Amino acid sequence: LKAYDTHIAERELRRATEKSYRYHIDYYLKAFRNRAIVDISRKDVRDLYKRLQSNNGQTTGSGVMRAMRAVINTARRLDETLDSNHSTMDNSCFLQVIKFYLMENGISIGQ
Repeated sequence: LKAYDTHIAERELRRATEKSYRYHIDYYLKAFRNRAIVDISRKDVRDLYKRLQSNNGQTTGSGVMRAMRAVINTARRLDETLDSNHSTMDNSCFLQVIKFYLMENGISIGQ
């Protein structure tokens, strides 16, 4: 979780935001913690979001997607090989799916 630690260290986030991100990663995203970013498919993200939305509500689903997106973006910045890897199309699709669901639900994604 180097990307998570780096993301938190680089920003002045409220303590509640840090706790929320950590909880989402530890609780909702534990199945993804040991997977390479390029191994997470568009379908994985869609299924996760639908399951979270159905079981935990839209707010939780969107919050988890925000945390996941933050960590993924930081990981990509830290490891430039993720952008040059032949499998980054999956990663790019993954990010597009997250952005789509957040925007579809009226949640600002910032840049």
